[in-house]
Amino acid sequence: MIIQKMLTPLTVNNQSCRPTRTMAPTSITIHNTGNPSANALQHANAQSRGQLASMQMAVHYYVDDTNTIFQCLENNQQGWHAGDGTLATGGNYTSIAIEICQQKGINQVLAFKNAAWLAAQLLVQYGWGTTAIKQHHDWKSAKYPTGKDCPCLLRHATNGINWQGFLTMVETAISEGTAPQPTPPILSYPCAGIVTTNDKSLNLRAAPNTSATILTSMEKGAKLTVLASAQNGWSQVAYDGRTGYASAQYITLNPVPEQPATLAWYRVQVGAYTKKSNADAMSTTLNLAGYDTFVAFANGYHKVQTGAFTNKANAERLAEELKQKGFDVMIVAPSA
Repeated sequence: MIIQKMLTPLTVNNQSCRPTRTMAPTSITIHNTGNPSANALQHANAQSRGQLASMQMAVHYYVDDTNTIFQCLENNQQGWHAGDGTLATGGNYTSIAIEICQQKGINQVLAFKNAAWLAAQLLVQYGWGTTAIKQHHDWKSAKYPTGKDCPCLLRHATNGINWQGFLTMVETAISEGTAPQPTPPILSYPCAGIVTTNDKSLNLRAAPNTSATILTSMEKGAKLTVLASAQNGWSQVAYDGRTGYASAQYITLNPVPEQPATLAWYRVQVGAYTKKSNADAMSTTLNLAGYDTFVAFANGYHKVQTGAFTNKANAERLAEELKQKGFDVMIVAPSA
């Protein structure tokens, strides 16, 4: 496993992207992203580029079913993830957040195992026991006085693994010694690369060896992003929405750093108000109907929004669902 840092700046375009405070962490909080359209790299791109700022979302780690975990906050930085605001003993102020992705087509059990590996790594680092691992549900708030149903996949054993099963995965990772320090990436920043194989294409594999599963083939001359250099002559790369490994000798690097691609989010908006109290009232109505919301302020309006999707079709389905319940909605395009 590799932990790739993509740290979140304090501000982007004068908008706060994370809290300014540091912390002495006392626990780990496990989440599910609730997003069927984005993997760990896409979520990390969005957070590190400030695209989640209006949602006040800033977490420490994103995990999926690949061999790369993306870190967006240092462990001693406070985040926005527990929904309990500035409560001094709450999750935002005291806990390291791990978001487990659930995009369509993911090997969810493998994603759980990768998250368990990371949790084990942190427990060993801080000298904690598994009682330090919390569910998002454990943090209460005014919005969720009995706790949010998260991580929902583990709480409901959707993929055959329940919460206790996840804790067992963590304990196994510790007892079997499978929670070593991660291999440090050689590249400190993503950079562009071009496939220069002598053959027609170069295989992108799930792990840095020739026996690993082939994720896809990259044509000669194809452009990719080199994320980090693995051992034994294999480079970790991102290509066409996938993250994997390819033989480093067939990749020519561009010395100019390349920013990760921008991730577009479609949001469903349910009203825009000049008075924040009106926006808060609509937000409460949606919460009582079972929808998570956030209020974004732009161009003099408090905009009540729910959902954030990279796939427009998912936003359209949510919009239709809300219309059927009597809400007046619109889809906010990524450029809006």
